[in-house]
Amino acid sequence: PVSEEFFTHLVDPEMKMNQMVIDIHHISNEMLQGKPKFGEILPSFITFIGDLPLVAHNAKFDLGFLVTQFQKQLPQFPSNEVYCTLALSKHALPKRTSYKLGVLAHDLGFPISNSHRAEDDTIAAMKLFVRSLEELQKGAEHLRLKAMKDALQFKISDFKSASEAECEEIWKKWPDLKRYMEKQMTIEIKYRGGSFKNQFRPIKLQSILPLPQGVFLYALCLKSNMYKFFAIDKI
Repeated sequence: PVSEEFFTHLVDPEMKMNQMVIDIHHISNEMLQGKPKFGEILPSFITFIGDLPLVAHNAKFDLGFLVTQFQKQLPQFPSNEVYCTLALSKHALPKRTSYKLGVLAHDLGFPISNSHRAEDDTIAAMKLFVRSLEELQKGAEHLRLKAMKDALQFKISDFKSASEAECEEIWKKWPDLKRYMEKQMTIEIKYRGGSFKNQFRPIKLQSILPLPQGVFLYALCLKSNMYKFFAIDKI
């Protein structure tokens, strides 16, 4: 059965948004005045999602923000699995010229009326998820299993809050990083991996997120315009 319950809130980001961001989602600073902070709605959100899997298009982008807030607000992370419709649709709908959510939604017959607003994008991602599963059902089982394996990004519980000892080691290595992180500043790093291997790249800092395989910086890479995880020991 499909639940018809919705959880939609505007949230006070506790900072002034610049015009570039406003132009994307058409939410003004005035619209956010008096809205609850994330921590105020978090208990209701945790109750709403329960232990169900979470689905998003380019899931690491959206879930990075959630995990960052979970790290600040929760003593223990939930264990929900996270699936990505971007990864899934590349298996289910091959040879597309674009895998942007808006383009796929239009091509598949459910265009987004209010693109880049959370509720409308969520409904489109849900429809894309269902359509992708339907297409995968037509193929071989081993291909379907591979698609689902690739679509499963992580469990939220794979992350944990950074311990004081872990953070102290990072602050010792880069004394100014704590101040930069608190202000979510843009810095340049040289990273041993990825598309710009061993080149300096500008990143906008978001948080430090420990994973089972090590501690990572979570940041917006301004060269690729994508949110990414950067392993501390590769910077």
